[in-house]
Amino acid sequence: MCSAKSAARRAGLMQAFATWLAVYPTITVLSLAGEPFMEHWPLPVRTLVISLTMVPIMLYVLIPFVSLWLRTIAENPDMMRGDTAPDHAHRVSSPHD
Repeated sequence: MCSAKSAARRAGLMQAFATWLAVYPTITVLSLAGEPFMEHWPLPVRTLVISLTMVPIMLYVLIPFVSLWLRTIAENPDMMRGDTAPDHAHRVSSPHD
C-alpha cells in the first residue's frame, strides 16, 4: 500500500513538473511577443488574451508532448546518457547462440 501511495505521489509530482515545464516558457514567450501590442492595455485584458491563447496550446500540444518526453525518459534512463539502444542491442551474438 505504501508503494502505491509513493507511486501516486511521484506521478502527481511528474505531472506538476510537466505542466510547469510547458507553462513557464509559454507565458514568457506570449508575454514578450504580445508586449508591443498590449503594453497600454489594462492588466486584466492582457492576462485574458494571454490565457485564451495559452490554454489551447498547453492542452493540445505542450502538455502531451512534455508528458510523453518525461515518461520516455523515466522508462529509459539510458537516454539521458545518450545511449538510446536497448540493452540487448549491445550484446554481441556468437555463432553458438
